[in-house]
Amino acid sequence: MLREKSAATERGYLCLICGGTRTNLAGMKIHFRDLHFDSGIIYRCPICQKDFKSRHAFACHMSRLHRDLKGLDLNRCTVK
Repeated sequence: MLREKSAATERGYLCLICGGTRTNLAGMKIHFRDLHFDSGIIYRCPICQKDFKSRHAFACHMSRLHRDLKGLDLNRCTVK
């Protein structure tokens, strides 16, 4: 299905749905999964309660905004 929705170019891969580009196929897979496939799963940050539609977006959020909590078991976090 991804092959039908993307095209290889000299600079990488082009999304035929939105025109987004990625330098490699792995990046295009993440792009397609995060932006064009709705799994219905919501990932909620246990620290600030922000919701994310993808695991990748949630992981990026955690590494950018809550990186000082590295090693913390987020499954046991509670918001006070």
